[in-house]
Amino acid sequence: MMLKQLINSKMDNLSTGQVEVARYIIKNPREAAFFTASQIGEKAGVSESTVIRFASALGFSGFPELRNAVQELLMDHLSTLERYQDYDSSANSTSLFEKVIDEGLTTLSLMRTQIDQGALEVLTTAIVETDTLFIIGQRSSYSLAYYLSYYLSWFMPRVDLLGVHLANEKLSNAPENSLALGISFPRFSRWTLETLVFARQRGLATASVTSDFNSPLASQSDIVVTVPWKPLSFIDSFTAPLCMMNCVILGVSQKLGGTVDERLKDLEEIWRETGAYIPI
Repeated sequence: MMLKQLINSKMDNLSTGQVEVARYIIKNPREAAFFTASQIGEKAGVSESTVIRFASALGFSGFPELRNAVQELLMDHLSTLERYQDYDSSANSTSLFEKVIDEGLTTLSLMRTQIDQGALEVLTTAIVETDTLFIIGQRSSYSLAYYLSYYLSWFMPRVDLLGVHLANEKLSNAPENSLALGISFPRFSRWTLETLVFARQRGLATASVTSDFNSPLASQSDIVVTVPWKPLSFIDSFTAPLCMMNCVILGVSQKLGGTVDERLKDLEEIWRETGAYIPI
């Protein structure tokens, strides 16, 4: 049963406070999908415990399961056209500039409280220890994949940003100690998932940076780093995911230690000789 139908079927049995939670979630799935129980309670004007009891009243084992259901509800209307229409119709007196900045700050705030730093540590260690890192990302998430591969290639000799034409060929010929890292956010790229599945079938270690554990990439990954994500009209807004890429890059550089200093010295010399940058 879809979440909206489930809530409607239980509405007569909910307390007054739980009804307020239900109304808030149905009206604001984009926020509720990534808020904590305390944050939802604050928005709905009730206590955190009321939100938790609401989850139980719907038959969920706890609040995390409810939030997963809200995220699925959010995915129900995330076509590009619907994102645009919904965002446009929700415009109010807040300027576009302020609204874009506020939503970016919201996802960054959620990232700070929700990120599993242990999973991030495991991922950066795996990247450092792998013989070859294959980075998999397409469509809008290609921007994240390219950004990550660009900077990691400064320090690591075997970083391969896979493309659609030779991905399977490269993975089938990969060294044994290789890591395939998939990056995708709603709407999830079919090619990214299928390429990650192929890597797993070939016996490679797999990892993903994605929106949550309901992501199709998560079930195919040995390591999963989840990042709060929120669309901005028809745009896949990557404010928080890009911040996560920075965390990965800097985490890897710290683990590599003194070799990073040497590489940067070499690169600066190369850039100077080739005139890569315009002197100021």
